This record gives sequence, C-alpha cells and structure tokens, in this order.
Amino acid sequence: NNNNNNNNNIGKNNNKRMIEFGCGTGIGGLAFLMLHKRDDDYDDDNDDDTDDANSTLNSNNSNSENNVVPSSVYFTDNDPDALKVCERNCKLNNLPESSYTIGELTWGEKDAEYATATTDQFDIALATDVLYDIDLIHPLFTSVSECLVRPSSASSSSSSS
Repeated sequence: NNNNNNNNNIGKNNNKRMIEFGCGTGIGGLAFLMLHKRDDDYDDDNDDDTDDANSTLNSNNSNSENNVVPSSVYFTDNDPDALKVCERNCKLNNLPESSYTIGELTWGEKDAEYATATTDQFDIALATDVLYDIDLIHPLFTSVSECLVRPSSASSSSSSS
C-alpha cells in the first residue's frame, strides 16, 4: 500500500542535517532523530494508521519540503563529559551511528572541530537552554551563521522571472 499523503512522511527523504549547539545530554537532537527513526519504522510497517504525535506535527504543514525532522544530527558541546553522556544516550536509543556525529565545539574558537562544523553545512541549527552568559550571544550566533546552508542564488533568481 503506497500512501502519497505527505502528512504521513514527516522525515522521509528530506536528508536534512542538524547541528545542535550545547547539546549536553543530547535530548533535543535525540528527540528529532527518534522522530526520523519512528517515521522510517512507520513506513517499513506499511501501515495506513498515523499516531497522534505524527498527526499533530503535520497538522499545520502538509508540504514535506518544509519539515524539520533531520536525517542526521551533529551533537556539539564544549564539555567532554556531557558529550560522553550524549553518546551513551544515542547508543541506548539504538540510533544508527550513521545518523549522528559527536564533537567538542567551543563557539567562536577557530580550532579543528570548529573548521569541521563550519565546513559541513547544516540545514537546521538547534540550541536549547544554552545561554547563561550574555557574552556568549555573539560567539553562538556567529557559529550558527557560519554552519548553516546559504540559500542558493539560483533558486531565488528563478522565482523572480
């Protein structure tokens, strides 16, 4: 049974990549990856029923191109102990290792990990409960802006014709 309704495919074929800043235990990125994993499991079951969470997530957005469920997450934090907990949580939730990367990152510091994060362009940035010091706002926003994919000029120029 092939269901063409985009409301039932929240993470399917989107290939979106997320970077999580200050991930701590990874709960934010894990939640998104679990939605993607559940969506894949849902499609594998080839079932016509949708659960309440899936319906709620899609009630306001039926265009699959705008869905924010990533297929992979790059978890970052500047605390190595937090990253160990994040990695353990990914393993405990049976996430495929291909769906996540974990790296130590200090916002605004131009080291090797920062170079990796800013070279790999991401579609989505996530930061939850990370600003405890006003002096971190600028480094965070700078890091976020350097990591996100820029809209292509081709797509914006083709829409203006």
